[in-house]
Amino acid sequence: IPTVAALVASGFFALAPPFLLRITGHYALAGQWIVLLSLLLYFSPRFRPWSWILVATIAVLVHAYLLAMALALWVVDLLKRLFSKELYALEAARSFAVMLVVP
Repeated sequence: IPTVAALVASGFFALAPPFLLRITGHYALAGQWIVLLSLLLYFSPRFRPWSWILVATIAVLVHAYLLAMALALWVVDLLKRLFSKELYALEAARSFAVMLVVP
């Protein structure tokens, strides 16, 4: 799995220079680091609810598209850890409730 994460991250960085040449007028969309941070949290060995809340809060302040991508990765991470029994249903519900209120 770390090899797959390294390949995905390398692909993002390889595509970054062409992306940077085309961002005239859409500076908020240059926040692709929020998606990279979300992927880092998704592939981390343990669930970090406060880190996810911080990412969502920052994404709210930057752009709605980035918020949608970060929240999609958060939901997938939450479900992955819930089904793998790493997270209890009560913890998942608490994380979901806090995420609805905070950002």
